[in-house]
Amino acid sequence: MPKHTVSCSAKCPFYQGEERHEIYCSGLGKGMATHVAFASPAKRKEWATEYCKSIEGCRKCRVRKMLESAGV
Repeated sequence: MPKHTVSCSAKCPFYQGEERHEIYCSGLGKGMATHVAFASPAKRKEWATEYCKSIEGCRKCRVRKMLESAGV
């Protein structure tokens, strides 16, 4: 996987990094990532602030719930 900016304030254990319009989370298998794309950098930042950068928000994240239900 290419290198991405990694936020040191991210609290979610599935968070792997981000780019201008994307957030990368753990994938369904080894060497894979889940790529979540946003319409704008502002929408990505809003999502990251709400779900990636707080433990409480991370527990409510739909991406985390999907990955956990898949056994990741």
